[in-house]
Amino acid sequence: MRLSLCLSFVIILVVVTGCAPFAPRSADIALPDLPARYSLYVENATLSMPWWQEFGSSELDRLMDIALSQGFSIRQARARLDQARASALKAGASLVPSVSLEAGSSHTRQKWKNGSSSGQTYTTTKEHSLGLAAQYELDLWDRIGSTREAERLEAQATQEDVHTAFMTLSGQIVENWVEILQVRGEQALVKEQIQTNERYLEVLELRFDNSLSTALDVLQQREALARSRAMLPTLEARERVLMHETAVLMGKSPDFDLGLTGHGLPEPLPLPGTGIPADLLASRPDVRAAGLRLKSSQWEIASARADRLPAITITGRAEYSSDQFNTLFDNWLANLAAGLTGPIFDGNRRSAEVDRTRAVARERLAAYQQTVMEAVRDVENALVNIDKQQAYLAATQKQLDIARMTLQQARQRYENGVVTYLTVLTSLLNVQSLERTLVQGQADLLLYQVGLHRALGGTWYRKLEEQAQTSIHDKAVTPTMDTTHTSEQGQS
Repeated sequence: MRLSLCLSFVIILVVVTGCAPFAPRSADIALPDLPARYSLYVENATLSMPWWQEFGSSELDRLMDIALSQGFSIRQARARLDQARASALKAGASLVPSVSLEAGSSHTRQKWKNGSSSGQTYTTTKEHSLGLAAQYELDLWDRIGSTREAERLEAQATQEDVHTAFMTLSGQIVENWVEILQVRGEQALVKEQIQTNERYLEVLELRFDNSLSTALDVLQQREALARSRAMLPTLEARERVLMHETAVLMGKSPDFDLGLTGHGLPEPLPLPGTGIPADLLASRPDVRAAGLRLKSSQWEIASARADRLPAITITGRAEYSSDQFNTLFDNWLANLAAGLTGPIFDGNRRSAEVDRTRAVARERLAAYQQTVMEAVRDVENALVNIDKQQAYLAATQKQLDIARMTLQQARQRYENGVVTYLTVLTSLLNVQSLERTLVQGQADLLLYQVGLHRALGGTWYRKLEEQAQTSIHDKAVTPTMDTTHTSEQGQS
């Protein structure tokens, strides 16, 4: 009869343990209204390949390979992922019984006085014990299961953080690479302008010797030459700073040799397929991470609510004890007990925890909605910047062409004595300024395109992860017989 009651009790507990009365409802997350299309819609979105490879630069590919495998931000993100996975494993550990080994030995010596006599008695007691203790909490209301699910979702969100680190670092490396090429292009342009100013100065000095120009003309041209030469040091410093920043992003020391030999800016990339704004929910890892953390907070609410209800804990103990080692296993004791605990008065601690977790969920909902809207904004901003920058470059090129024709006319009129040299100098400085502006504008267009690829996200990092996992597996598997034998010994 007792056995039947025990079995019935266990079955009921197992059935009750499998329920989750506070599990969050599987409803869609509320999203703000997304636009149906972008202002500039491009079909055939292809975001599965590393976008920077379209530049066709082997040097950039090499920098990216090093950065995405050795960069400090990537290593930190992977370490945080390991922490999150360990926390998820730890959170689910209470779903299985915990068993511990207990061993003890005591030696007690006690002195007794024999009444009024001077005699004394000593008593020695020895006790040796060895046993196992087990404890298991029946997850009646899925409190432990909810905590484990929350930690599991947090680990998945942290995985997306790693992907976000890939996106961010790749964009930073390409941006620095573009700026390095821009600075080098400006240096080459400034050196050409210095040579041009030197030729103008030579002609003016010759004309001055022949009384065809004034000392003011010569001084003005010397000032223009000095101005051009003053630009070089700042450009050279900017190049070195960018090189140092890129090396540190790659996980190297600032003096690491990047091995960059290119000088000119690459051609602009073709506009990638943008798809529709809703695609960002699957293409942007930061959006996915925000959504996963929102779901995690919902499971935290379930765990906090379940913690307000009674809990049943089963404990078991088996122990051998004796006063002699040789008879240790002759005496044993086994004990199985179940205890019911429930909160009566805790100063509203558990209730406050429920309110806190609900507030966290509201915060994460707002954060998720904001992340989605910011993702759409990033794409729109990049598309607008690219479109208007292309128009700006076309207008600047036209302005530069006209400025060059103006300079040519000014030189002719100066040589004919119609205008002063100030007119020529003004036109010359205007041409040189527009040339530098054009180089900077071309670099800005490339940076806007980099920003668009970062804003669109993608899945190209999955291929890199697969290659990394394959590399780790290949290093772990060795064909030598000795190593295999040692590994088997370690497993046993």
